[in-house]
Amino acid sequence: MKNSLLLVCVLATAAASNAAVVNVAAIEDNGFSGSAGGDLPTNNLVRVGTFDIDDSTISQNSANPTFLNQHFFEFGSTKIGAGTPGSATPGHFSSSLDNPASDTSGPVGGFPNKQIYLWVFNSANNSTPTDSFNTAFEQGVFYFRMAVNPKWKFRDTEDIPNFSNIELTDLTTGANSETLSDDARVLIGLFGGDNSDSTGKTNFRLVPIPEPASVGILAASGVALGLRRRRRG
Repeated sequence: MKNSLLLVCVLATAAASNAAVVNVAAIEDNGFSGSAGGDLPTNNLVRVGTFDIDDSTISQNSANPTFLNQHFFEFGSTKIGAGTPGSATPGHFSSSLDNPASDTSGPVGGFPNKQIYLWVFNSANNSTPTDSFNTAFEQGVFYFRMAVNPKWKFRDTEDIPNFSNIELTDLTTGANSETLSDDARVLIGLFGGDNSDSTGKTNFRLVPIPEPASVGILAASGVALGLRRRRRG
């Protein structure tokens, strides 16, 4: 059985919401590191959503977050440290995200039955999600194939249950969560080479965004519009 980081995780229930819900966490075993090692600092942005482009296109455009953002539809976002004691545990988080039934944002056909992706950043300024995106110098994109593990599929509001419970450790196998699953996908980033200070288990690592001065500085109004559109429609 996998060891669990002793954190308080408050999960929303379907009965308490009129919206589809994603309970997302990285509190069991595996966490996130920066490219040079060391747990990813708190307050860094974690975006939960889906892409309308294929895996190879995502990987090939790792140096162009602007392009990726144009093809990413955000269901919700959280921060490293959220849901941990004092919101202060680097590399880990736990959050419950919902997307109101009245929300018209999202990919063609809406979020239901789409693949869930995690897009994680290491940024110089985390005052707002827009600031995090604008000043990101490292990133990672991760998911588990929903065809194998349906938990990694967005639910519809009317589904029973209408929530998805996903954990970063879903991507790993082995008694110590030390092996990447055959059905896990690390499109941008790495697995291994550093361990969580909190759990001692293997971390997923972000990688540098090439030439951050040219690809990471975006017009604040444009990015803010994109982020709001994907969140609120």
